[in-house]
Amino acid sequence: MRKLLLLLPFFLFISCQSDDDSNAMLDNTLIGIEKITLNGKDYALSAKSFMFDKEDCPLIVTGSYASSSRVELEYVWSITDENLSSVEITCKNPTAHVEIKDEINQAWKIYHITVTTTEPRAEVVYTISSFLNK
Repeated sequence: MRKLLLLLPFFLFISCQSDDDSNAMLDNTLIGIEKITLNGKDYALSAKSFMFDKEDCPLIVTGSYASSSRVELEYVWSITDENLSSVEITCKNPTAHVEIKDEINQAWKIYHITVTTTEPRAEVVYTISSFLNK
C-alpha cells in the first residue's frame, strides 16, 4: 500500500503534463487566409488573428470562439442601404478547402464560410449575417 502511495504523485505528474503545441491557439500565419471579398471589395485579414485589418470594414463582430484547431467568428453586415450579395475568400495555404454556403432566414441572408486545412489540421468558420433590404 505504501508503494502505491509513493507512485501516486508520479502518475499524477505524468497525467497532468501537456504538450505546449496542442494547447497553442490557432493563428492565421498557419492557415494563410489573405482576404475576404464582400460585394467586390477586398478586406485583408490580420496576419496573426482572423480579424479584419481595416477599420472601414462594414462588419461588426457579434461572437467568437477559438481553440487549438478551430476558430469561429460571427459578423453582422453594417451597411443598411446595401445588401450583401457576394462573398469570396482567398487563402494561400495549398491544403485549404473553402466552402461558402448561403441561406435566407426570414429577413436575413446568412453566409457560412468554412476554411478547412489538413496541414495544420484546422477549421476556420465565418458566419456573416445581413439584413435584407426590400
